[in-house]
Amino acid sequence: MRKSFQESGFTIIELIVVFSIIAILSVIGVAAFVNYSRIQILEAAASDLSSTLLVAKSRAISQVKPSSQIPQCDNSAILNGYRVILCPTSSSDVLCTANNSYVLAVRCSNVDYRIKSSVLPKNVVFSPSPTSLSFYFPVISSGVKGAGTITLTLTTDNNIRTITVDPIGGIQTQ
Repeated sequence: MRKSFQESGFTIIELIVVFSIIAILSVIGVAAFVNYSRIQILEAAASDLSSTLLVAKSRAISQVKPSSQIPQCDNSAILNGYRVILCPTSSSDVLCTANNSYVLAVRCSNVDYRIKSSVLPKNVVFSPSPTSLSFYFPVISSGVKGAGTITLTLTTDNNIRTITVDPIGGIQTQ
């Protein structure tokens, strides 16, 4: 009795097809991940700027003096409000230190002091120019002086996020 012995395995053609499919799926996955990472950078920048605007608004409403951070804003100084200053390019505002940045400042006795300065991530810019470069939240009255729209653009693929500050101080990110 003779047993038939049949070899089992994959042919070279089958292996090439499987590896080609895996390579194509990997390339698509890497491209999607890179695009997702770029969009997340833009989302994080918009979220951070919105958060800074909300901090200015809430500190103005609660009339909190940052006297520990800013000694010039001690108990004898009058707290006027908080400002968020946008610095898209070289700005005439003395608190701006870098392009594509923004500053959280406190105004005590009608003088502004920088609390925090943040630079936008690489490839994220203010575009087109914001309708207002300064958002001032006074302490006594509610609302904002300098209401407007801020558009952040990711220069690599033109994705945008828009932050709108309305006259009564509402802040929305889209």
